[in-house]
Amino acid sequence: MSYAYGSPNGRTFSSTSSSSPLAGKLQGYAFGHTPLETQRKCTDFLFIPLFVAAMIGLGVCIQYAVQNGDIKRLTALPDYEGNICGENGQGQYLYFCQSASILDLHHQICINSCPVDSSTSVYCRYTQSQQAAYATHPVAGMLCLPTDAGLLAQVKTLFNSNAYLHSAAEFASIASEPEILVMGAVLSGLLSFTYLFLIHCCAQVFVWISLVIAIIVPGGLGGGLLYEALSGNYWTIDSVTLTTGSYNNDLVLGGSLTAAAVIVLLLVVFKASTIERATQTIEEAAECIVSMPVLVIEPWISTVVKAVVFMLGLMGFLLLNMAGDTASSVDLTSSDPLYNANKIVTVIIIYYVVAWIWVMELIHAISQFVIIYTAEVWYFRQQGAGDSFLGGFSIYDMLKGFFAGIFYHIGTLMFGSFMMTIFRVLRIIAGVLVQSSEESGNPVAACAAKILLCCVSCIEYVMKYVTNLSYMDTAMNATNYCDGCQHAVELVANNAGTMAAVEGITYFLSFGGVAAVSAGTGAATWILVTTVPRYSDSTSSNYVSDPSTAIATTAVIGAVVAIPFMHLFDIIADTMVYCDSIGNSRLPQQLADVGSFFSNWFGSGTGH
Repeated sequence: MSYAYGSPNGRTFSSTSSSSPLAGKLQGYAFGHTPLETQRKCTDFLFIPLFVAAMIGLGVCIQYAVQNGDIKRLTALPDYEGNICGENGQGQYLYFCQSASILDLHHQICINSCPVDSSTSVYCRYTQSQQAAYATHPVAGMLCLPTDAGLLAQVKTLFNSNAYLHSAAEFASIASEPEILVMGAVLSGLLSFTYLFLIHCCAQVFVWISLVIAIIVPGGLGGGLLYEALSGNYWTIDSVTLTTGSYNNDLVLGGSLTAAAVIVLLLVVFKASTIERATQTIEEAAECIVSMPVLVIEPWISTVVKAVVFMLGLMGFLLLNMAGDTASSVDLTSSDPLYNANKIVTVIIIYYVVAWIWVMELIHAISQFVIIYTAEVWYFRQQGAGDSFLGGFSIYDMLKGFFAGIFYHIGTLMFGSFMMTIFRVLRIIAGVLVQSSEESGNPVAACAAKILLCCVSCIEYVMKYVTNLSYMDTAMNATNYCDGCQHAVELVANNAGTMAAVEGITYFLSFGGVAAVSAGTGAATWILVTTVPRYSDSTSSNYVSDPSTAIATTAVIGAVVAIPFMHLFDIIADTMVYCDSIGNSRLPQQLADVGSFFSNWFGSGTGH
């Protein structure tokens, strides 16, 4: 399909067909055109009142959570009668009485302070007796943990049997270590930027190393599993045997990994030219980031905004979960919930989660649009846009992108984020069905649920890709969501091979970047909490009582911070393919304009 398109000065350029429903709308084919020159109008504005209505409903949910929830329920534990420690005259710390070196884990009580030795006594309300205390130390301001290894082992069994107790302890432990969290966030940002800079310096090296790894690792593992399954000889490395524990699973997994390695090898051999073009595109993406370093600010802005919205949303979610009725009898050894949510709370929580996901997706969509807008300007003008002084600075392009996205195309971004919310929620539901079917022990239901999850995940991935293309076309041509999807997909289809290669390589590089940043942040945290006295000395006020939780938390923070940086690289690489497609489509029109110029000039000179 071909199109007619207009330029800002009113001229209309025609392609080979005027039957397209997009005729007269596409400005991006005009020679020298960038998103800065696009004539814009509001697109998909009907989604604005829909979003506003959803936010009003979200506000009602938050009001209910504030009025009925109690965040102290997450930072304090109840005694065996359901009384929250630290409230109504109860002591702050949860304590377990003992009898003959056996802790009574079924009848916990609240005390004002944790005993440090056996010189004091504690009144145990259930047995109505005064008992000698045992040495403990406070953890997370809510629990007295025994210092004796045997007693400590008994208490730790609760963390495996009661999910609420485990979550509450981890939440309080994490909240008490803000220094570690802040340092982890800053370090992960520096590691992410370093990774992108290395890609800029060594793009081809990274690409070919990635391809080699994609061949050797699955090929080696797959070949090893096949060899073990067929020969019966199993390899053991440091007491770890390379096997799934099942002959059939070894064959299937080994064959799949080997086949994947062979496919990548064939692509490298027979599609070397396509991979080379994809490598050039990745180099363009890296050059764009380095040439416009202000782009690196965008992931930080996106991360901060998302973090604030996420924490506020999480607080509301926790308040809603704490809005249920307190159980009259609490036994921490059971897996029963400590607070019973009624049907109204359950419905509110479901609506709250869906609306919250939509808000997060919209923030993500605005971030995508700004990156796409700025990258398109860079591609067609290389060093900013326009002849003005401000046009030479990429911050000007980013601000124009924010302005265009929020004031003209917020409806389109709401439309796209709504579509992504639908499929994300469907994937969550499918995941819950998989888990529940596996727990029920029904293999047929589990298989059907996994097929559903696979299908929904694939559709979600396709919709995410198409939505990105729609934003690219909206930035360039001011099209609405549906028209942008149609045109961008048809346009990029001409470079399908290059786009597929770029998608595969950038996915591998992005995944590697997130993993590297997460691992580096976790490793740095491990060094801090095990070697620096400020965090490793139990007498320090900043002592980290649970290093594994701190390491895991900062590793997650590293991944969360790295994802926007990798997203920046990934979306710019895709935008370069779109811009290449636009640029290639402009070439025939440029030749036609030149031919028309000489024809008119010579015609005028000869009197025709």
